[in-house]
Amino acid sequence: ASTTARAYVSLLSLDRQLYVTRETLESRRQALRVAEDRASLGYTSQLELTQAQSEYEATAQLLPQLQQAIREQEHAVRLLSGALPGAVQRGTGLLAIEPPAVPGVLPSELLRRRPDIHQAELLLAASDLNLQAQRDRFLPQVQVSASLGRLFVNSRDYDPVRVWDIGASVLAPIFDAGRLEAGVNIAVAQRDQAAFAYRAAALEAFSEVENSLSAEGNLRQQIERVETRRAVLERSLALAEDRYRAGYSSYLETLDAQRNLFNTELTAVQLRERQLNALIDLYQVLGGGWQVADQR
Repeated sequence: ASTTARAYVSLLSLDRQLYVTRETLESRRQALRVAEDRASLGYTSQLELTQAQSEYEATAQLLPQLQQAIREQEHAVRLLSGALPGAVQRGTGLLAIEPPAVPGVLPSELLRRRPDIHQAELLLAASDLNLQAQRDRFLPQVQVSASLGRLFVNSRDYDPVRVWDIGASVLAPIFDAGRLEAGVNIAVAQRDQAAFAYRAAALEAFSEVENSLSAEGNLRQQIERVETRRAVLERSLALAEDRYRAGYSSYLETLDAQRNLFNTELTAVQLRERQLNALIDLYQVLGGGWQVADQR
């Protein structure tokens, strides 16, 4: 389920990257028209015109790459869902997804749903029962009656003489303590091994949860910063375009503003994808997500 969710998030990220690239391409198409008009009137050099043409073609080149990547990602999602290659129906867009709230405190009991933790618990319980069974083998299956002064064996064909016959006696465990003690030692070692394995699995689980929580929080802060930077760059681009049209600056300023805004918008998309993947990771390492208690 986590793998499928990540694949779908990647698909939405590619969709958003394609949208940003198309918007940037349209912006550069308009800038190219302005550069062509100014060059035809002799207001700018051919160098600025070729720069505008180069940037337009560089952006246009990204479109088929993203379209191919989207098609391959759609096929990957369909494969994970057990369907033939084809288009994937979309829901909301990447930026419209509202990340679920993560509580400040998560109960450790959630980790017991993890398959590795559950397996380690069962192995520890089984090894402990095996140790008890090995210890029980030290005692023969007889009953002592103090009132009668005799032994009672759990068998219908009880023979008082054979009780004390070591060769086939039910009391043989008492005289074969060396072998049984070795079995107990093995059981103890297996129990200790299972206990350390359980401890290692629990520590690994706590580490993975901490990493996912930390990643989600840090990515949230990065997204806030990059959104602020994107708003500033949008204003910078508008100012650079106005100055270029008015003849107060060269196309180089507009070109730099376009590049910075385009790269920042792609970074914002990638950060949102990483944030959602961090939440998917947290869902997975918790063994099935979490529920925020109603605080009302």
